[in-house]
Amino acid sequence: MTNLLSCFSKDLHLRAAKILYEKRNITISGAGTYSSKSLLVFDVLRSLQKKEFSKILWIVNSKAERDLMEREILRWSGTPTHGLSLTRKFDFEPQDIDVVRKEDIRADRIQLIRFISDMISGQKITLVVPFFYITQNLPDPLELKKSIFSFSVDQKIDPVALFEMFITHGYEVSPDVQSLEPGSYFRAGDSVLFWPVNSQNPMRLEMEFDKIHQISILDAVDKNFIKTVSETDVYSLTYSSYTSTLSDYLHDQFLVVEDELDINDELYEG
Repeated sequence: MTNLLSCFSKDLHLRAAKILYEKRNITISGAGTYSSKSLLVFDVLRSLQKKEFSKILWIVNSKAERDLMEREILRWSGTPTHGLSLTRKFDFEPQDIDVVRKEDIRADRIQLIRFISDMISGQKITLVVPFFYITQNLPDPLELKKSIFSFSVDQKIDPVALFEMFITHGYEVSPDVQSLEPGSYFRAGDSVLFWPVNSQNPMRLEMEFDKIHQISILDAVDKNFIKTVSETDVYSLTYSSYTSTLSDYLHDQFLVVEDELDINDELYEG
């Protein structure tokens, strides 16, 4: 990862950092290009008296701006980014099945849950989202957290119950190892490979009868071994309702950046 900001002296925007620290809100005009905006925001953050913000929700006007902003944020800060990308904005209700392919609904649900998992994880990350996804219907935060299931080394679990767990939470069987993708699982001998929707990498459970012997993280492309872990959390894809929005997942550690939003009044009608 690049970190161009490290090439510049600190406190280039010390006054802006002081106002943000004291008022918790600041409006800055004339920031200019995507590159200069990234420089501004991340210099302000490193100048704060206290490192209060672990995450950034950066709201832009369009998918094109999202892609450009992601690139510049990565170049200037060197920190991970995640841009929300859906087939379209829609509610996950039965009436939508006629107008949106089921494959698209599943793919978008996976994207949303992965995005939410980054919002509530302990990872320092910048999340970039077009403004028209701000009102996208999401699972209730409490239901989402309650639906998370976990695996740990030496955990006892019946193999049949294991597969039933995946099915109950919306995971689908993969035809083979190389076809494994987020939200799917595959059995290979005494091992179960699966790809949590909240992870960038697939994982492997090595079973000894009714006990988990080892948990491994695999490469996303060739599915080769990377490292072992002692436990892992897995997010569900099945929820009873989608009645929340991104704002319900915000907390005090978030810095929200509204990037020259050109919002049509029609968004607020009805």
